[in-house]
Amino acid sequence: TPTPGPITGLACDNQYYNAVVGIPGQYFLSVEGADLATATKETCDFTVSVNKNVIATLTKETTLTANAERGGSTFRCTTDKLTLEKNVPTKVDVAIKNDQSKSVTCTRTFLLP
Repeated sequence: TPTPGPITGLACDNQYYNAVVGIPGQYFLSVEGADLATATKETCDFTVSVNKNVIATLTKETTLTANAERGGSTFRCTTDKLTLEKNVPTKVDVAIKNDQSKSVTCTRTFLLP
């Protein structure tokens, strides 16, 4: 994995999922990103779609962790567990907004095992 560069503003760096251990068909969705050191809070709006139909919407708030090496802060938003279908393309859109009214969006499609 390449080393992330300096933080120059609000950014979505990575989206991923984790299966709930012992419960088939349930997953946590996460987004990780970075922001300037002056930001203190991020709001992440998740929209989950299958075949262009929205099946879930969730909002999570998180605080930032200082990352002096990159010259800013990092964050992670994770949903509560969701029941999602296996082997069906699942699109996850995330709209991220900080407490300074800056925003960014990111999208990823998962084929869940």
